[in-house]
Amino acid sequence: TVHAKTKSTNAEVFRISNNGSFKATASFAFEKSANADATSDIFSVEPKEVPDLMPGDTCDVTVWSFPPDANKYDDSLVVCVEQNPYPTTFPVSCVGVVPSIALSGPWEAAAAAALAATQAAGG
Repeated sequence: TVHAKTKSTNAEVFRISNNGSFKATASFAFEKSANADATSDIFSVEPKEVPDLMPGDTCDVTVWSFPPDANKYDDSLVVCVEQNPYPTTFPVSCVGVVPSIALSGPWEAAAAAALAATQAAGG
């Protein structure tokens, strides 16, 4: 799939550290996502939860973006820490592109002639 091939290139890693005195459980979601498991969402995060992050420990959280077209997309990664009433947000954005390719070479004349013949034959 496209996601498997671009997984390493469409990603950014956030390093989340527990600088508190107690172990913490952190969960991650996006502010604008309609469904945390929807495949149509532009952004995705792994892991969705880090249980038992000990004081002084750091973990990597990876955010991927897969924009479907050539537009800019904005969202916020929301981090909720268990027993903490204040979520932390990190704004994220990505810009999609439309790939294109232009080829030229000696085959152009033959291709143009074949297309003209097909159109003349009613195809």
